[in-house]
Amino acid sequence: MLLVTNNSTTSPELVAQRLQYMNIEVTPAEILTSAQAATAYVSAHAQRGARVCIVGEAGLRQAAVEEGLTIVDDGQTSVDWVVAGLDHDFDYAKLTSATRAIMAGARFVAPTPTRCCPLKAAR
Repeated sequence: MLLVTNNSTTSPELVAQRLQYMNIEVTPAEILTSAQAATAYVSAHAQRGARVCIVGEAGLRQAAVEEGLTIVDDGQTSVDWVVAGLDHDFDYAKLTSATRAIMAGARFVAPTPTRCCPLKAAR
């Protein structure tokens, strides 16, 4: 069995815990997140240790590390890829870093094509 989620913010371990809380017996090995799919794609199309700019949360960062990718956060070092997922702490600095990297030739991949995200405070 394989359960697939478009949630790139969390790890398979946390997804499995949530499902177990709902009495769905599943192991982390049976979970595939969109973060894992995106970073596996990068890993398959890049050299080992490729430098990536991550715009996303812990699940995306964990998946990148597990794929052997090198996360670059300084906004100055050139990167090979920009991987962008849901990021509740998204800001202008992250946008600038990602945009500059793409304009300098970095390839871009996003785990989900979500164009908007409902927020609790949305009007």
